Amino acid sequence: MDHEEVKSRVKRAVKAIKANWFPPLQPSLSEKQALSRKDVRTKAPLWVSQASFPVAHDESLRCAFLQAVTHLGDGTATFELESTDAVKVEWIGHQLSKAQTSSVVSEREKYESLLRDTRSEVTILYVHGGGYILGSPTASRGVAASLTKTTGGRVCSIDYRLAPQNPFPTAIYDILLAYLSLLSPNPCSFYQPIAATSVVLAGDSTGGAICLALLQVLLQFRRNSVAHLPLNNKLVAIPLPAGCAVMSAYCDHTDSLPSYLNTRNVDYSGQSPIYNDPNYPSCSIWPASPARAVAYCEGMALCHPLVSPAAAEDWTGSPPIWFACGEESVLDGCKVVARRAAEQSVHVSWEEYLGMPHIFPMLPGLGQRPQVKRCLREWAHFCQKCVVQPGEIGASRAVRVDIGGEVDNINVREMLEMDASEVKTRMGKGMTDIEQSFQRRQKHQTKL
Repeated sequence: MDHEEVKSRVKRAVKAIKANWFPPLQPSLSEKQALSRKDVRTKAPLWVSQASFPVAHDESLRCAFLQAVTHLGDGTATFELESTDAVKVEWIGHQLSKAQTSSVVSEREKYESLLRDTRSEVTILYVHGGGYILGSPTASRGVAASLTKTTGGRVCSIDYRLAPQNPFPTAIYDILLAYLSLLSPNPCSFYQPIAATSVVLAGDSTGGAICLALLQVLLQFRRNSVAHLPLNNKLVAIPLPAGCAVMSAYCDHTDSLPSYLNTRNVDYSGQSPIYNDPNYPSCSIWPASPARAVAYCEGMALCHPLVSPAAAEDWTGSPPIWFACGEESVLDGCKVVARRAAEQSVHVSWEEYLGMPHIFPMLPGLGQRPQVKRCLREWAHFCQKCVVQPGEIGASRAVRVDIGGEVDNINVREMLEMDASEVKTRMGKGMTDIEQSFQRRQKHQTKL
């Protein structure tokens, strides 16, 4: 396929996404959220087992998490967090044989069948995207199918609580609970404990940002000398996972770095939140009460390192991290994290795809493109290597793949022209601009 045909297919895919995301008559946020959570069937042969991780935890777990959140911020801001009794998940595995699934009745039986077809120790803890406000594990089954088939392992996809009903830092806390539950299951769970050395965090878009945020929380626990936390009526060690692999991670929630604007000829994601439009229909979940600048968090929290991982200053001691990005709005934010981590002796694998939009491996119409096939293959191989061959990961590496599929090696420490000071200034100004715009809207609404 020539370059022009690839560009044409990308344009059609982007046009279809924009038509779906920004229709002339916008549904309310609650309606949009419900639509995003509908079951999505995949043609791939999969085992899918719905499950719930019961959580019997001590208040000290919640307090330790909130303490880490505070320490990672400016040390003064506090956040509210509702506890939960369970985290919903979806186990996914490649189906090796055409078994008579109609005879498999219970979710436990489905999981046991999945486990029989599992060929490796790789367990991918997957976090779906959706701007923190949309989606569910069903939306990422296509990616999960590819990852399980190539790795021979299993995927545990998390149905975390969504904003705006459950704002920051709820989603991160849910992923932490899921991670600890893998290591130390509740006695009534139907799976066995899984070693941290077998677990790789993975996610797309905002799900990728949540994965990076969880890494920061785990690293902060170490800085705070927190070695164990109470869960399911016993103390659980909190080792780091084997790795982290993110696709199009939303690392700059201030939308202030250059790629947010200069990739709009290719990408569809560099748009202001439609729900802040004055004419956007209100519903039971939005606007929030009390009102705030964005659905996920308060405006002045946008530079918190767990909201925008590009603001995180210390990645020392992190397990290996794999990044993949198209030519998209979140590109520079990912570059900031990748460069800083590499400078702090963290292994970084970087894959940049020219001419490709946000989360391009997941878009309809692009599935057979060489760029998509390469991205999914490298994603799975990285997860596999972190678990099966961690000693062979080696030095950081970075490549740029052009529209024709040609691959060039680049330097991960030199792929961003801005220095850390300029990034911090831009993000700080972006955060302030968003909050001030919100305050102006509020004053206008008050006058009406």
